[in-house]
Amino acid sequence: MSNYIYENHFHRDPNFPVIFHCDILNKNKPSFLMHYHENIELLYFLDGHAKVVCDNKILQAKADDIIIINSKELHSIEKISDYCKYYCLIIDKDLLNDNLNNFDNFRFKNLIKDSFLKMKIEEINRELSNKNDYFKEFIKSDILQILIHIKRNHIEQNSSLIKIKDNNKILMVKEIINYLKENYKEQISIDHICNHVAFSKYYTCRTFKEVTGQTILDYINHIRCINARNLILYNGYTISESAYKSGFNNLSYFSKTYKKYIGLLPSEEKIT
Repeated sequence: MSNYIYENHFHRDPNFPVIFHCDILNKNKPSFLMHYHENIELLYFLDGHAKVVCDNKILQAKADDIIIINSKELHSIEKISDYCKYYCLIIDKDLLNDNLNNFDNFRFKNLIKDSFLKMKIEEINRELSNKNDYFKEFIKSDILQILIHIKRNHIEQNSSLIKIKDNNKILMVKEIINYLKENYKEQISIDHICNHVAFSKYYTCRTFKEVTGQTILDYINHIRCINARNLILYNGYTISESAYKSGFNNLSYFSKTYKKYIGLLPSEEKIT
């Protein structure tokens, strides 16, 4: 997973549209911002506890739990324990529909325990680590088995062949998230956002907090801090340059806010 709001997933090998990695949440990276994407994502928790928000559902995940994140489902992850570790498997939408027609028309249970899925995800991790002959074919076979298994065993009871449409609150929050992604470097106000979505300030702020668990201001500041951190660590900008390029106009406020969301001061970052 990246820290962008709407994720476009790119694959070096178009014939192998699979993303798999191990993520760790700790004091230096306590959370992933609310975002969404077209693809289905599976999280297999190995250690620690985390809060996972899927649309407007708040889930508590711990070791041995699996979270299924549906296509276009708003989601975020935040550590509860000091340390949280999990595998992340992202299955490309095209791979889904090539193998199982209209797969993304279904909605799956978000929080499950499943020994078969754990075994398959661990197999994928081993294959990617060892890279033996035909490892990509092996992994694609595993993924097909995963897809069939969750379709047989973990469909939401209210799911149907008719695509479930997002409710109005989720749609509004997605619109705000997209707007913030495009404009967070500017001096945007709550009034600007409310005018953009054409809802009252009270309804907009209340609904955003209800769905994401964050205020709009918290969300904007989190985006800005993530961008500033990337500029400091990977693009050679000074702390002040990174702050201003990310939408902050006060260095003292930037340092305080950075500490809140990133877990350390900008001056404490170890630049490689």
